[in-house]
Amino acid sequence: MANTAEDIKKVLSEISEDNETLDASHQYLSFLVDSELYAFSVLDIKEIIEYTTITRIPMTPKHVRGVTNLRGNVVPIIDLAARLDKASSDVTKRTCVIITEIQAESAKIDIGVVIDAINEVFALRQENIEPAPSFGAGIRPEFISGMGKVNDSFVVLLNTEKVLNLEELSELVREQSKKNYHNLAMRTKQMGGKDVLGSAAKKTPPADDTSIENDERDK
Repeated sequence: MANTAEDIKKVLSEISEDNETLDASHQYLSFLVDSELYAFSVLDIKEIIEYTTITRIPMTPKHVRGVTNLRGNVVPIIDLAARLDKASSDVTKRTCVIITEIQAESAKIDIGVVIDAINEVFALRQENIEPAPSFGAGIRPEFISGMGKVNDSFVVLLNTEKVLNLEELSELVREQSKKNYHNLAMRTKQMGGKDVLGSAAKKTPPADDTSIENDERDK
C-alpha cells in the first residue's frame, strides 16, 4: 500500500499531464471518505498535502477540525466525513488534506478538506454524468453535482461550493457557540451560581467569523 507522499506525487502528475481528448473541466479526483468513493473536479483543487498539525478551534461544530499553517497562511480545515454526516475515520498514513479555493464576497479563500485516502484522477464525458438523485444517496442532495459512471460503477461528484458554503459554515459555528454558551449557563445555575460561566468565557470566548484560538494543539 502506498503512503500519502507517494499517492500525492502520483495524483499530481496525473493532473498535470496533457489530456488529448478532454480538458480540465472534465477531469476529477476521486478519494475515499468512510469507505465511500467521492470526487472533486480538478478545477476546484489547488493542491494536496499530507495530514499535518491542526490547531483546534474551541466551541465549533464537529466538522470543523481546526486550522493549519500553510506557508504562513492560516487555512481552516474541514472534516469531510463529518460534513457529510458520516463517521470520522482515524488518521492513518494515507490520510491527507485537499486544499480548495472558495470564492467569498470579496476574495478567494483556501479551505482544507480532510479525506481518508486519495484514489485516482479520471476523465468523464458529459454523457457519462447522471443527474444527482433526489434521495437515496446518503448525503444531502444539494451536495451532489452529479453521478459519474466509471467502469460500470458510479462515483459521487461533489459540488464543492455547496459542501464548503462559507455562509452556512459560519452560521453553524455561530449556532454551536450559542449552544455551548447556553450549556455553560445551565451548568452555572445547577452549581448554585458559581462563576463557571464567567471563568469559561474568559478562557474560551465564543467563536465568531473573525477570531480563533490557536493555543490547543493536536496530540
